[in-house]
Amino acid sequence: MRRRGMICFSLLAAVLCLTLIFQNFLDALAVAGNLSAGTVESEAFRKQEITLEAFAKAEEAAAELEEEVWEVLAVFLIVNRFSLDDAGRVRPEHYRRYRTVLERWKPEALEAVTDALRAVWSDVRAMPVGNLENKVLDVAYEDGWMDARGDQGERRHEGTDLFCRESGRETPAEGGIYPVVSMTDGYVENIGWLNLGGWRIGVRSPSGGYFYYAHLSDYARDFQPGEQIRAGELLGFMGDTGYGPEGTQGLFPVHLHLGIYFTSEEGKEISVNPYPLLRILDNA
Repeated sequence: MRRRGMICFSLLAAVLCLTLIFQNFLDALAVAGNLSAGTVESEAFRKQEITLEAFAKAEEAAAELEEEVWEVLAVFLIVNRFSLDDAGRVRPEHYRRYRTVLERWKPEALEAVTDALRAVWSDVRAMPVGNLENKVLDVAYEDGWMDARGDQGERRHEGTDLFCRESGRETPAEGGIYPVVSMTDGYVENIGWLNLGGWRIGVRSPSGGYFYYAHLSDYARDFQPGEQIRAGELLGFMGDTGYGPEGTQGLFPVHLHLGIYFTSEEGKEISVNPYPLLRILDNA
């Protein structure tokens, strides 16, 4: 009887072990199925659907796991099909298992997602609209990601527009009042006039993100390409320039158009939705 009991116990243990292995195999298939070679170019990833609550949970998990927050975000975004709208889905106790699965089945895709999130999130230190003479500015912005541009044919809105409520959205305010500051350290990569963006400046951050500030009324000084920039440094002022040849202004209310981009392994510049990041910064 005793020997029979030992045999039964061994069989049960073997069944449980096989069940666990099979479950991990199913998890692997399910998770790996969310990835493809072009994952970081997908609309689901670019939308950056991360709620305030989910990000807070990811920060807690990252501290507990001694990982960077964008590494935690990468795993749970993939597992949840790039929609973190529920903090309950970010469970630290599941992180290691899913990361192991991803590293085994789709290491290149996991690395691409992690690198993209690092480029977008890791260097950000400041909201793009700062204070002038210690005056707190009341900034309004909405999630207008990929909204149609009615007067621009098939073009979509790849960024977030920020308005100061004091100027309103109907009557353009005088330029040179509302300061635009760099969200990151980095260097000036592009500066000058664009027909759509007006007076713009583009800053490349240390981790490779590209932060694009458009429709400025003026620059804070005579910036040069390659010049080093610090997070929080004054870049210029909100304006209403653009949508025409150099000097065009007044065709829309004063605001800042913010665009955020990263570069894929193939060298393609890919835009992501700035709105979730702005919300997190604004509520920090």
